[in-house]
Amino acid sequence: MLRVLASLFVLLAVLTPVRAAEVATGHARSDLVLAREAAAPGGTALIAFRQQLETGWHVYWKNSGTTGQPLSLTWSAPEGYAVGDIRFPTPKAKATGPIVDYILDGAPVFFIPVEIPATARPGERVRVSADAYWLICDDVCVPEEATLSLDIPIAEDVGAEKAFVAAARRTHPTPLPGEATFAAEPDLLVLRIASETLDGADICFFPEAEGLVRPAAAQTDVRRDGVAALGMAPDFNYDPDGLERLIGVLRVERNGRAVGYEIDATRADLDPRLAAALADRLAGRADGGPSSGSSSEPVSLTGWLLAVGAALIGGLVLNLMPCVFPIVFLKAAGVADAAARGEAGEVRAHALLYAGGVLSSFLALAALLYGFRAAGADIGWGFHLQSPAVIGVLTVIMTLVGLHLAGLFETGAGLQRAGGALLGTMGGKGGAFLTGVLAVALAAPCVGPFVGGALGLAVAQPGFGGLLVFAGLGLGLAGPYLLLAAAPQAALVLPKPGAWMVRVRQALAFPVFGTAVWLLWVASVQAGEIAVLYIGGAALAAGFAAWALSIAPSGGVPRRAAQALAAVAALAGVFALTLPTPAPQAYAGAAPAGGRLQSVAYTEDAVETLRAYGRPVFVEFTAAWCVTCQFNKQTVLKRPAVEAAFRAADAAYVVGDWTNRDPAITAALEAQGRSGVPLYLYYAPGAAEPDILPQTLTVDLVASLFETGSADIALKTTP
Repeated sequence: MLRVLASLFVLLAVLTPVRAAEVATGHARSDLVLAREAAAPGGTALIAFRQQLETGWHVYWKNSGTTGQPLSLTWSAPEGYAVGDIRFPTPKAKATGPIVDYILDGAPVFFIPVEIPATARPGERVRVSADAYWLICDDVCVPEEATLSLDIPIAEDVGAEKAFVAAARRTHPTPLPGEATFAAEPDLLVLRIASETLDGADICFFPEAEGLVRPAAAQTDVRRDGVAALGMAPDFNYDPDGLERLIGVLRVERNGRAVGYEIDATRADLDPRLAAALADRLAGRADGGPSSGSSSEPVSLTGWLLAVGAALIGGLVLNLMPCVFPIVFLKAAGVADAAARGEAGEVRAHALLYAGGVLSSFLALAALLYGFRAAGADIGWGFHLQSPAVIGVLTVIMTLVGLHLAGLFETGAGLQRAGGALLGTMGGKGGAFLTGVLAVALAAPCVGPFVGGALGLAVAQPGFGGLLVFAGLGLGLAGPYLLLAAAPQAALVLPKPGAWMVRVRQALAFPVFGTAVWLLWVASVQAGEIAVLYIGGAALAAGFAAWALSIAPSGGVPRRAAQALAAVAALAGVFALTLPTPAPQAYAGAAPAGGRLQSVAYTEDAVETLRAYGRPVFVEFTAAWCVTCQFNKQTVLKRPAVEAAFRAADAAYVVGDWTNRDPAITAALEAQGRSGVPLYLYYAPGAAEPDILPQTLTVDLVASLFETGSADIALKTTP
């Protein structure tokens, strides 16, 4: 009987909404806070409903878009206390296939005004409570609820606004510094904004009324003489004749930073030519958009020399990174074999060709990066790994390299005749250049010590100096082989080839296969599990094609049959890599220890709001394809001691996921003089600027971070 009663008690406790000043539900942490220390009789108090959402999860704006449900607050307050409507932060659009929702993520703060009656007596404390309900979503949606209470002190002196309020207000829309009008055509809604604040920015309108504008339809604008005309496709609740006011929020985004403006537009006539132009754009018959550029301060000669020196050292370290070392071994085996035969000329050729592949690849990546950025793309170092297609190609290559190391291509002239420079002769002179190319392709996720600041400077300062930094990185990676080119006799110190080398080469096939498995995981993070099927099928087909060529006889019908079979398999692999995959998703594995420590998705506003709470803030910029990031996550950030230190200090853990392209994170990295991940920042309470932590973390460093407060353990590496 006692067990039954105890079970019923537990069940009732679970089903009863949490009643407290602060609650932690499944995927959010929420509280009620008064914006000032007290409220005055006859005045208006401002209550903040604050939330800290788990990374990857979001709640909804007042108009939720295609689906969803916004925050609902049902208040209990003494007689005479009038609670107003919720004031929502500026939303953003989130597309999931054909569904587009208007969402809030990170650490949203909602404001609620409360009218205080003139009869309220100074010195008393008045309790208000709210039954809060919200829908919070990631891949699935979960309704969460809680009852929160707040005591409002009544006083003549209400004090200044608390620090968090100013940061939270920046996430809310403000009055538009200009005039707004609208025109309602039968199949077109046009908002016209006369404001110079829109120069060089992307704009998007969020109507307050549901069903007025189709969320999934594109919005397009025409700008001329300081006026932007934004065309939108009407939705099911659109009445062009009955619409008298257009109310909502205009989101203005520039260089990853967004602000919102309140729109309360009145009706006005529309130039028919402008209406036709916007209708054409919405129909996809014309395109266009704003662009913006950036500039930075010139760097001194000393700064460039330091950057090139750091790149040289960092490139040298890359030779030992797990992504690169098995590829380096392939070339070392060829050099050792040539040295054992006393062929100094071949040793020099091996070294120079490999170094040429490394240097030309780094410079080609630099040229691509500078070209894309000049065209307006917000990208940084490792940009090619943000593409599932590139990840797929690298997975196939690593699978073939692993099969070669394991001995599948040791025999068979057919493979060598079919262009096996990359695979069948990677240990020989013919594949030296391509080995260098492959080493660079795999070095991008292994950016380690010394490299971060140098690459950040090179990306921010395109030109000859930037190319020198990339060349320095290449010279460091190719450095040992350039020494062999200068002194081929030094290769004699390498162990002589023998049976042991075959066994070592076979053993190294396993870390190469491990790299292929890791790349498959990155693809699953970027484009879902279907990408694993496509890429795995492509790797299987490529491996079969290589095997078929390796066993092809020297001539005749059997040879042609093997070649045809290999061609069919290769085409099947190429086809698998071109199959469409879902849109990139945010990396869900950011929270340490399987999610026990709640994390917040990075936005600049979220960081500023959390800092305004007075909490320590730890910011991690990471990516699924970054080896150093994953090493730090598994060996440090998921450790119980680190989790306990976060909880003891009530520190906020903010994660900027750069697995896929994100202009806001690119801008944040550049603001710290970086162009790639990992990057770790620590904001001590009250500090004006963050401390930049080392790229390789330790448990002791992070666990003691909140005790020491910062600067003595920080490492500033920007030249």
